[in-house]
Amino acid sequence: MPDCPPRISPRIPDQSGWIVPENRKGNRRGDSSGYVRAVIQLATIPIYMGVAPLVGWWLGRWVDRKVGSDWIFQAIGVALGIASAVRETVFLVRRVQRDLDK
Repeated sequence: MPDCPPRISPRIPDQSGWIVPENRKGNRRGDSSGYVRAVIQLATIPIYMGVAPLVGWWLGRWVDRKVGSDWIFQAIGVALGIASAVRETVFLVRRVQRDLDK
């Protein structure tokens, strides 16, 4: 029984029932799901950038009321919230880039 010529790869059915070359088996869904996951993760950046400064402002306002100061702890809370949001955004972007490079 003769072997297949080297330029023709054997075809096998995948999970969806389509017949694909063997070297592409499983890659159809795997490639796109990584990009979808990356888009979903990156879509959380506006949430970080909005929620973290608000939480900082709220905590600063609470401290201002307890201490009796005017606005200083609110400003510190907002600054810390922005710094926290930027830090988390940088970590998130690095993680997504690392996942896409794999």
